[in-house]
Formats: sequence, structure tokens, C-alpha cells
Amino acid sequence: MQLARIDDLLRLGPNERIILEPDADSPAAVARQIASLANTQGGTIVFGVHARRKPKGVRNIKATLRTISRALELITPTVLIEPEVVAVDGGAVVLLDVPHGYDPPYTTADGHVPVRQRSKTTSATAAEAAELAARAIHSAALIPLDPTSRSDMQRLRPKSAAPMIDLEHILLKLERLIIANAELARKLDAANSWQSRLTDQLLGAVLGLVVSTLVFYLLGIG
Repeated sequence: MQLARIDDLLRLGPNERIILEPDADSPAAVARQIASLANTQGGTIVFGVHARRKPKGVRNIKATLRTISRALELITPTVLIEPEVVAVDGGAVVLLDVPHGYDPPYTTADGHVPVRQRSKTTSATAAEAAELAARAIHSAALIPLDPTSRSDMQRLRPKSAAPMIDLEHILLKLERLIIANAELARKLDAANSWQSRLTDQLLGAVLGLVVSTLVFYLLGIG
């Protein structure tokens, strides 16, 4: 069954959700590919695919798995995935199914936010990074509170207040968004072009909208 799946992946890829690699050459490169899928729609990385999309296998299975393990340590927040080794003629390929991330943006050790665009991995723009963080804040609002504290908070909460949300998680996402915004603003300012300044202003507007919407939600306004 997995051999048939590999054939399908090779036939359809590479695309936005399928990445084909000869091997896991470095933790940094693998981390970039994993984070790009988590930030976009999720997908699968196939290690062991050589010229003309032939699944000849990786050079050393243990080394490939070790590189993947180190790559996962370079991604923040954590991405939980398990590689799968599939035997093929003359070797073995490694499949890595990366889920669509619900806690973006996923950043690599160099501070970049990788994303997939068609069949390429690129770094997110300022607006794309802000959109990813906004998506995470929206998801955080849907996370239920710890049941041990829910009853006490329910008694203290006015009947007309907004639904309970995981405030700590949302504040953490806001902090990450503000830090990312400051770093992107610094890079854009260094570029010193009118396009960069316009993008910086748009990013600030998006951030302000996200924060104000969250405040209104917490206060039960609107």
C-alpha cells in the first residue's frame, strides 16, 4: 500500500504539499522544509528520490533519521511528527507526513518563517507572517480552559461576558507576533525603500487590527 502511495507522490510532486528530496542533507535544510509545510497546508516530504523521480532510497537510513530528529529541534514551536521508512528496490525511502500547523508561525533557528508557494519553499513576507500569527490567535480562542479552573472562573464571570478562552495561550501568541513584527520592521527599515516602508505600515495595521479585535472580544464588546 505504501509503495502505491509513493508512486502517487512521485507522480503528483513536487507541488505545494509534496516535497521530493534525494536525502536529508542538513538539519537546517530539513527544518526549513518541515516548517514550510506546517505553515502552509501540511504535506509530505519524501527522502530518497533521485533524478527523474526515481525512488532509489537514502544513503544511510540511521543518518537520515538522525538528521530529521535534529531538524525538529530547530523549529519553534514544536512540530510532532514521526518519520516512516519504506523499503523500495535497492534501498529505502523515508516519508515524513507534516500536519497543517495550528500554532503558527513556525520559525527556524535563523528566525525565518518558511512557507510553500507552489513547488518552492520561500520565506514569508511581513504580511504573510502577520496573517499566520493572526490565524494562531484565532485558533487559541477556541481552545478550552483547563477543567480544574473552569468552575471557579465560571462563578466569577458575569453572565453577559464573552465566552471563556485560553487567555494565557493568546497572550503568548501576541508576544510572539509583536517580537516577529519588530524583527521584520527592523529588516524592512534596513532595506530603506518605499516598498519596504509601505509593507511595514501594512504590517502594523494588521497587527493593530488583530490586537484591537482580541481586546474587544475579551471585554465582550460588539
